[in-house]
Amino acid sequence: MAKSSDKELVAKASPALVAFYLSQQPDSEGRMIDEIWSWNYEKLERIHDYVQWLFPLKDKSGYNPNALILNDEIAQAFRTDPLLKT
Repeated sequence: MAKSSDKELVAKASPALVAFYLSQQPDSEGRMIDEIWSWNYEKLERIHDYVQWLFPLKDKSGYNPNALILNDEIAQAFRTDPLLKT
């Protein structure tokens, strides 16, 4: 069986999560990643549903049902795609 290329792995990964990290799509609340990065400490402490988007897990979130789940394809995409690594 042929090994998938890095670009194929990125394409197979969750399109929404990858697009969010590439500033191409908002999270489930309509926020872009750059907006979240610009928040001050007080806002970061007051709002918590962004955490699962910035740090996705392999298990469904008990706090944020709209958060995407990290799978092996997404993890590989983050390890190999130069744009996702920055």
